[in-house]
Amino acid sequence: MVQYDLLNPEEEPEALRPEGQRPGDVPWSVKDIFLIIVLVAAADLVVLGLFVRLLAPTSMDVLQQPLLSLAFLVLQWVVTLGTALGFLKMRHYSFGPATFGYRPTAPVKGALMVLAVLFLSYLGSAIYEQFITPQPQQALQEIHPGIFNLALAMLQIVIIAPLAEETFFRGIIHQGLEKGLGFLPGAALSASIFALAHFQLDIFVPIFLLGFGFAFLVHRTHSLFPSMGGHMLFNLVGVIATYTSLH
Repeated sequence: MVQYDLLNPEEEPEALRPEGQRPGDVPWSVKDIFLIIVLVAAADLVVLGLFVRLLAPTSMDVLQQPLLSLAFLVLQWVVTLGTALGFLKMRHYSFGPATFGYRPTAPVKGALMVLAVLFLSYLGSAIYEQFITPQPQQALQEIHPGIFNLALAMLQIVIIAPLAEETFFRGIIHQGLEKGLGFLPGAALSASIFALAHFQLDIFVPIFLLGFGFAFLVHRTHSLFPSMGGHMLFNLVGVIATYTSLH
């Protein structure tokens, strides 16, 4: 049996690490990342603004209707990822699933690191909440009683959001920043962008800690799968806690 250090990716079995694929081993640059953010913000503003205007007088009206909320989320990520990938294609970069982090990794190592990251994130959030009492995330505030609403919340918050967010924020944003800035500055900046994208300043610190932890998982495991799994588990706990409180 091959032995390797849990926290040292250099010791990971070669069979689990595709040749030439490492965190930050991407063709795009820091400049490309900031251009992507600007283009995505503009595309989201235009397309989602039209969606809201056509279907409801305010975005809050959309979010309070479960099926419209699902359509809004899917459209948001189609526009976001489509814009980012379209830009990278226009720059003539060569990429595939493995480039974004869809790479195999050691499952036991990944699971242990996910648990460690979530524990530290919850600990940091608990300390933060001794001084600030943040509101729940907007998506959790829109959960309503009923099995149908719970199923939609699971689909949106536990499945779609982690898959899309990890691909964008860690697979594209963080890896590009890590390539140009190194791990610590890149992780801090990508986690800040991730936290700001939630548009709730009172939860900036907890979401920043979570984003930094997920960037660390990608950096250490060379894969998006642990961060996706951790993101799903974190959101699942939030959905269950919110839904239980409604009853």
